[in-house]
Amino acid sequence: MRVELDNSQGLFNDENDTSSIWSGFLTHYKTLVKAEFGYTADDGTEYGQTYSAIVTDNIQLTAKNTAVMPCRPLISILKDLNADKIGNPGGAYTASELVEQVRDVDDSNSIPFFTEVMPTALWSIEATTNTYTNLTASSQLEDIDCLEFVRQLGEAENRVTFSKLDGTLTWNQNIQNTTAAVYEFYGAGFHSSEYGHNIQSVDNMVRAVDKVYNRVRVKYEEPDTSTSYHTEEQTFTIGDKSSSDIYGVRTYEFENEWIPDATVAEDLAQAIQTEYLNPKREFTLNAKFVPHLDALDRVKVWYDPARARDIEEDDGIWDVSEWDTNAEWVGESGDPYEFYGVDFFIMSQTINLDRFTTQFKLREIG
Repeated sequence: MRVELDNSQGLFNDENDTSSIWSGFLTHYKTLVKAEFGYTADDGTEYGQTYSAIVTDNIQLTAKNTAVMPCRPLISILKDLNADKIGNPGGAYTASELVEQVRDVDDSNSIPFFTEVMPTALWSIEATTNTYTNLTASSQLEDIDCLEFVRQLGEAENRVTFSKLDGTLTWNQNIQNTTAAVYEFYGAGFHSSEYGHNIQSVDNMVRAVDKVYNRVRVKYEEPDTSTSYHTEEQTFTIGDKSSSDIYGVRTYEFENEWIPDATVAEDLAQAIQTEYLNPKREFTLNAKFVPHLDALDRVKVWYDPARARDIEEDDGIWDVSEWDTNAEWVGESGDPYEFYGVDFFIMSQTINLDRFTTQFKLREIG
């Protein structure tokens, strides 16, 4: 989040300035920030969100007496500590237990590094069962910070690590949050009495061939030998209409030495291949301000410009899709976007509080 603040009173000057709100403190670094925003619907229902963040970058003071303050997700503080400070893992813990150790790490005076900023309630950690017998010594963690360690553990377990708007660290399965849509978007050709007509525009749709991976190769042991890899690939023949036949053999390859054994590597490779075996639609949706959705939420989209034109013609609106009923040009066809209650999950979102809009990047489910 980027906030531009009125600094005419010098409130956001350096901590050495007595007029600054940081006067008497060490620094502005790690200042907690909360922003509340929302709206009240016509039926009186209130929709809102509290965005929790932390200041970890330079505050820019401008000649216009404003201060530009970049705010980052709370999980960015995990970069401030090397992962070896969690102690000796001893090869006895699951990935979720190791993430919990990161959460609970403290100093020699038993003062927590992270939970004062991110209380335990802001850690959503999904339990795992694989024991990481190959992670035996803290010296293995000397070269990575705690955030990178949590992300690598997530990669090894097909979990995603991200921060919700309210500051919650989410370490859960890399799939949509729910089995049913938590919100619906209605655009051209549709209207909902519950959600209204909330799509402003739809653009940049692709059938994401660039994200097709029908061959997944996982390196899970350090030696560069064939036994250190698991490869999940299709057996195919020319013309069998498989993914490998249609798109060619497309390989996704990565290395993660925290993966405990071949079975876990196989499960991970299969899960990735299943999700990316065939292209799925992705697009950008620009909507009215929707404050209460988050990454990985499942949503439903209704949008068909051709249907909108049919409705307009039935209502007798002239010069919408036909210039003249007696002319040679008799309308439009070939609309690139057509969604009749299609489920997508939110890959990312951008909230613009100045324009009161939200931009979503969506990926098709199924």
